[in-house]
Amino acid sequence: MADEKLNMGSAANTSPKAAEPIATPEQAAASEPRQEQTGPAIPEPSDVVVSFDKINELMVEKRQNTCAEAEKAATEKQNKNAVYCFMDKKRSEGKHYYVYTVAGSAKFLRVYCTRVTEFLRSQSSSDAC
Repeated sequence: MADEKLNMGSAANTSPKAAEPIATPEQAAASEPRQEQTGPAIPEPSDVVVSFDKINELMVEKRQNTCAEAEKAATEKQNKNAVYCFMDKKRSEGKHYYVYTVAGSAKFLRVYCTRVTEFLRSQSSSDAC
């Protein structure tokens, strides 16, 4: 009796199942085991292929453009300042660091004193009215 149960159990488990027919080539390719490619991948006609060197070239160009835009924005902001322009001119003339720094400080004090004086004069004239 134990032998019958063993035989029946194994016979029930090993019954052949009917294989379903494969309808499309995609399903056939999916059911086959994949093999690793040894050479370069063959791109499909709709794939975009860009070489590694071209990607690096584009990234370098993007970084340079970003740095150039940041420097340009900083320069435009600083060029509005008359003292900075004066110091930059002295630096480009080849003056020593301390020389153009002291000259820039003197220019700053002249501009500052002029603006404060103008402001105080405008305040005193408005008080007189």
